[in-house]
Amino acid sequence: MIGLCRPVVKHPCATLAPVNRSRLWAFILTMAAVAVIVGLARRAAPMTPTSDTAVIETYTTLAASGRLLDGPYSRFQWHHPGPLPFYLLAPVYVLAGRTTVALFASALVLNLGVLAFAFWTVRRHAHPLTACAVAVALTLFVCRVPGLLVSPWNPHLPVLALAAALLACAASATGVAAGCLGAAVLVSFAAQGHVAVLPLSVGLGLTAVFGFVLATVITGGRAPAPSAVKAMVGTIAATDGLVLLLWMPVLLQQVLSADGNVGQIWRYFIEETHETAAFGVALSAWADMMTGLLRPDFYLAHGWTFVESPVLWAEIVAGLQCATLPVAAWLAHRGGRRFERNLGLVLLAASVIALISATRSDREVYDHVVFWIAAIGALNLGLLAAETAQLVVSAEASGPARRHVATIAMAAFALAATVGGRELQGEVEASHTPGAESRAAAAVADALATQIPARGLARPLVRFDQDAWGMAAGVVLDLQKRGMPVSIEDDWLAMYPVAFKVTGDEAAEIALLGAAEHLRRTARPATVIATSGDQLFAHLSR
Repeated sequence: MIGLCRPVVKHPCATLAPVNRSRLWAFILTMAAVAVIVGLARRAAPMTPTSDTAVIETYTTLAASGRLLDGPYSRFQWHHPGPLPFYLLAPVYVLAGRTTVALFASALVLNLGVLAFAFWTVRRHAHPLTACAVAVALTLFVCRVPGLLVSPWNPHLPVLALAAALLACAASATGVAAGCLGAAVLVSFAAQGHVAVLPLSVGLGLTAVFGFVLATVITGGRAPAPSAVKAMVGTIAATDGLVLLLWMPVLLQQVLSADGNVGQIWRYFIEETHETAAFGVALSAWADMMTGLLRPDFYLAHGWTFVESPVLWAEIVAGLQCATLPVAAWLAHRGGRRFERNLGLVLLAASVIALISATRSDREVYDHVVFWIAAIGALNLGLLAAETAQLVVSAEASGPARRHVATIAMAAFALAATVGGRELQGEVEASHTPGAESRAAAAVADALATQIPARGLARPLVRFDQDAWGMAAGVVLDLQKRGMPVSIEDDWLAMYPVAFKVTGDEAAEIALLGAAEHLRRTARPATVIATSGDQLFAHLSR
């Protein structure tokens, strides 16, 4: 009989707690999704990008080697606060083959990761109606602006990160440690990539920290438990350490540079005076972005001059959002929905800060400077829709309801991932048929890759022709990826990191010229060492 009493051997996964099993599956699915995206990007053909894409890949290449301290360039001759976006892009960029499409794949992984965090936050801490409304609103948002998920452009990257940071801030003010830590990462990511969101990012970061402290200390009139205080101190210390780590390159750049970038930004916005946008223009831009999810003419910002939408109700709807958010927060407070109460107050403050930021824009407002405000408007609409539905149906936050939320959130995320995958597939296909400027830049780079070592032109000084700068940026990137360093003339150095600064050892100059400037210079002695038909020419002088 003793021999019949065999021990029962359980499957290893059966010993895991339900939460751990869910985390394990989340990790497996995440790795699978990254592998699929990387595999798709590796099907792309090598190509030479131009203009901003070429410059962004130049920064990402430097970040991949750990040699970047500068943030994205600004047209005002300084850089945005820091390089964190490029360091976050770098790992997938390297895994996916260091091609231009690998850059788009990196942006897709980042944005899907941010969306996953946003959906996880509302599923864990919001009422089921709110979780569903937010997931649907963010998914509709990315569907309304094709190209956002795969765009590595710095005015695009912070948009979804800001939306997730708003949700993390609300969770942190509810006492969620993950919300405090998540907010620190997200606001650092957003602020370093685009100075326009710096005021809001600072406000969100401070709100997340102080909200987390208050949520721990204020416990219904009772003194907080010592264990809760100890956990709070640990979380705040971890958050401070994380922020210090993420901003260390910015601090180093400021200390090591003769004219630090943070100081330049301070002088430009605080000490100097500039003509700002008229209030009416700023208000229109703010209202158009706040209602972007509803407008039929909503589009992904391209760097164009802002043109007011022809819809007549944008200002009214934007104003109603701000007027009803306090009501939604009050209703949530009465119903005991702390996350929704906090989110309503955070969104109201964010909406006001966004309007103030719009009024501080340059005299001529560009669409990419205010596009990030659209994410705030999308969340406003999601929360208001949820609170309106709450008045009608009075849904309970029961187990079955939360399971339905999980299903809806996964369906929304799958739709967003499908949209992003199709956009990446489009970039892969486009890489096999590059445009004329891309082919011209590649042809000149190929010729220079032979001429530079043959003529002993170690680290030549490159000069740009204004009319051909987009192709010239592609040539510089191509040479950089081939291991051929160059210096950039001072007039264009503001577009590039300090690694391209003139050293004084340059023995020759290469001018990258468009057709018109090339013809003007043919009257003077010049040595043409590379050409791409009739689009781009490289002139050598010693």
